[in-house]
Amino acid sequence: MNRRFTIILALSVLVTAAACSLVAVMAGPSAEPPPVTDSENSRPRGAVASLPAPVDGILLAQKFTMSTPFTHWWRKERPQVVSGYLMVLRVNPILVKPRQTAEPVLYVGNQTAERLNVGGNDGNIVVIVPGNFELNEARFWFGSRALPEQIDAAEILRQKAMAEHAGIGLLDPVNLNLAIAAGGPPMIVADRAKLLEVAAALINEHSPTESDVANGLLPVTGSSGN
Repeated sequence: MNRRFTIILALSVLVTAAACSLVAVMAGPSAEPPPVTDSENSRPRGAVASLPAPVDGILLAQKFTMSTPFTHWWRKERPQVVSGYLMVLRVNPILVKPRQTAEPVLYVGNQTAERLNVGGNDGNIVVIVPGNFELNEARFWFGSRALPEQIDAAEILRQKAMAEHAGIGLLDPVNLNLAIAAGGPPMIVADRAKLLEVAAALINEHSPTESDVANGLLPVTGSSGN
């Protein structure tokens, strides 16, 4: 009876061990779930560099001069825009995702940039940057989260110092020269509505999934008019 009991006990141990091994094999080498990724760029959430953060590049830059100035609402002082640049920038989509609260503010040189589209899956944003300045002397970066319309000159200088301290440098000269060439010669624009028509065409070209945003920049009639 003792021998029979011993055999039964041994078989029970073997069966239990085999069952445990089978469970381990089915579970795989790790029971941890795969990282959650953002649908916009297929990168794990939280992989964004801390602010301040540079833009990824510039695709187009065209200088403009206004016949009729307009107000730059993306800054506390509300300056009048008489000249500036229309640009297409390549950015991390996570930094420009729509928010109902403060957002990373985009700076170019000593100015806040007005973003005209979200960026969609492409990460290409069309922006207006007021001012008469040299692009090869300007930094492009995302600063601390805030509401752009609350940013004044003193805050711009503070954010610029933070960007310099973080090691954010000037744009690559080759990239910049290609962007200026893509923009073509400077243009004289009658008013903001005409400038937005040009911007709408750029959105359709560089962020085609946002055609609705581009259409929203056009006159109500949907045509440029005379």
